[in-house]
Amino acid sequence: MTTMIRSVLALLLVASCASKDSTPGTPPANADFKPTADNTKDNAATEDVERNRGEGEVVAEQKTRNDYHASVTARLAKLDTAVAATKDVPANLRTRRNTLEARINQMPATADASWAAYTKDLDAQFATLERDLRPQ
Repeated sequence: MTTMIRSVLALLLVASCASKDSTPGTPPANADFKPTADNTKDNAATEDVERNRGEGEVVAEQKTRNDYHASVTARLAKLDTAVAATKDVPANLRTRRNTLEARINQMPATADASWAAYTKDLDAQFATLERDLRPQ
């Protein structure tokens, strides 16, 4: 997104610098432009701000992932407590619980495009296990 914005701004800048001035004897705006140390510093500062903004998004995604991991780990512990307290545990419940734990441990490293599907699937598996533990 920022690359596209930069490209549009660069095109606008080039177009405005290339326009002719109607005042006689005035050189074009881009005729004497030479990169200076100040321009280089400004560009570096802008790139740092944009890079930090990107890092902020990565940090937020990582925090989201860590928070979700903590919540499902706590939910798994609560499920284990319920299993231990239940006398008649469905036969395949422990296997499904272990499969769920394995999926939690293989959680994606980043909150990418498949993140929503991943969390929805885990939540559905938890709901099924919790429902199967309730007395009928």
